[in-house]
Amino acid sequence: MNRISLAAVVALCSLACPAAAAAAPPAEPIELAAIGRTPALGEGQAEIAAFHARSKRVFATNAEANRLDIYDFADPTAPTLVESVDLAPFGGGPNSVAVSKRGVVAVAVEANAKTDPGTVELFDTAGERLCGVGSVRCPTCSPSPTPSAPCSSQTKANPATTA
Repeated sequence: MNRISLAAVVALCSLACPAAAAAAPPAEPIELAAIGRTPALGEGQAEIAAFHARSKRVFATNAEANRLDIYDFADPTAPTLVESVDLAPFGGGPNSVAVSKRGVVAVAVEANAKTDPGTVELFDTAGERLCGVGSVRCPTCSPSPTPSAPCSSQTKANPATTA
């Protein structure tokens, strides 16, 4: 069987398709303008955010307060805080957040001891905890990960009702 080097294939393709070998045109500049902002909650607030189109909500990590803040963005010129989920029962603070199209919000929560494995906690778009997904640890690390805390519906802290 004859073998052709990758370099030869690339060279032949660039000769046969010069348009493909040309550099992409420079991107057109865009201008962005702020149309609204979330309420000021202090430094360290709204570090990482994820938007869910169907519910028109933004889920933001709040490392300083160790919680997940949920904002209503139905009117993006005036977003409002609708819920804060206390993450203290699950660890030392959120590291990241993502939301699926189906409305499952995943929050990576570091352990209280930063060298211990953290967990991924799953919530719905209203802030109700669905469950935790085990410990998050490098697969080659030891000792073995510990199981996640069991699911509980007593994890919400409504900013309007808490002191």
